[in-house]
Amino acid sequence: MVFILSVSRKWSYAPGAVAVYICILGCLYTGRWFCRKWLLNGKWAGLLLLLVISLIGYDIVGLTIFVYLFGQDVPLNHLIESSITIMSCSFIVMFCGFFIAVIRSAIREKMNGLMLAEQKKRE
Repeated sequence: MVFILSVSRKWSYAPGAVAVYICILGCLYTGRWFCRKWLLNGKWAGLLLLLVISLIGYDIVGLTIFVYLFGQDVPLNHLIESSITIMSCSFIVMFCGFFIAVIRSAIREKMNGLMLAEQKKRE
């Protein structure tokens, strides 16, 4: 957001920058939540269903922001290209959220294992 505003030097881009920032954070935390709730518990069907639904939802939100920022008379081919880009970026950011959750879970398990080993040594 700071980068967009500092490069453009137009405060008219501020609502769009804030909206993009919120969508990125939303995708990241959605990915982390999906991973903890569904992926780490082995519930693949629920994960895939929610992933598709959330990607469609983020795509609709992203296209709404796109139309709001660039006007209502956007050509159809630009909307289709933007839809593909938004969905791809949303998936990548959600995957980053998955990755963060998996790494944190692995670190947590490793720490718990080390703490148990240390407690057994003391006894």
